[in-house]
Amino acid sequence: MAGFFVAAARVSSSTRRGCGLIGRAASQPTRSVAPRAVECDQASWTMLIWGWRMRFLLWALLAMGLALSAPTQAQEIEFGDDSSAFANDGECDDPRFEGPGMTATMLLESDRRADATDCQEAFKAGRVWPQGQPTPPNYERFALGDDSSEWANDGECDDPRFEGPGMTSTVLLDSDRFADATDCGRALSAGTVQFKDNASAGGTPNFGDDSSDYANDGECDDPRFEGPGMTATMLLESDRLADATDCRAAWERGELSLR
Repeated sequence: MAGFFVAAARVSSSTRRGCGLIGRAASQPTRSVAPRAVECDQASWTMLIWGWRMRFLLWALLAMGLALSAPTQAQEIEFGDDSSAFANDGECDDPRFEGPGMTATMLLESDRRADATDCQEAFKAGRVWPQGQPTPPNYERFALGDDSSEWANDGECDDPRFEGPGMTSTVLLDSDRFADATDCGRALSAGTVQFKDNASAGGTPNFGDDSSDYANDGECDDPRFEGPGMTATMLLESDRLADATDCRAAWERGELSLR
């Protein structure tokens, strides 16, 4: 790009020098150069204007290029490490964040950049974000709501958006949607419930554990799935989130999909 600036400068300066020669020639009484002087004067102004326009355009392009090439690292979040006493408890304790994935306990300045794993996972899932930033578009999906349900704080998740062994065994009510935050939040952190659409931030299901009697038999027994990787026997509700190794392997082979 620097070459363009040099070229523009050379064009304008050479035009001035050329017209200067013609101007000096016009002062000689033995040669008639008036038409050439007028022609050169018009050409010189045209070239000068063109040259300055080119300079302005190139400076604008250069400024735009510098802006676009600015380091993106400044926009990335530094999560720090796991030196907090509350690290790896499934809740973000870093006071720089806010959202439903945050701990319900008092935030401590000592936990700043000290709960990396929890906060990074919650950030990827859209459950926490830096304080002061707009609410992410997927917040509604991950929002836990409040404890306005009649069945809140009874140790069971009553929110019908969830499923899993941590759910209540009673009939689910639509009025409990977004209304059993504490119970469902704890169960979600413990991995005993998950959202019914079952997709994490990266689109991979929560496979649970291998507590099923039929775990590690080469067939997926989790009734949330369907496909050629499933067992041919009757599916049991007790095997939900309980055949992780088999179902994960079948999922990765492309032999499963969510119902």
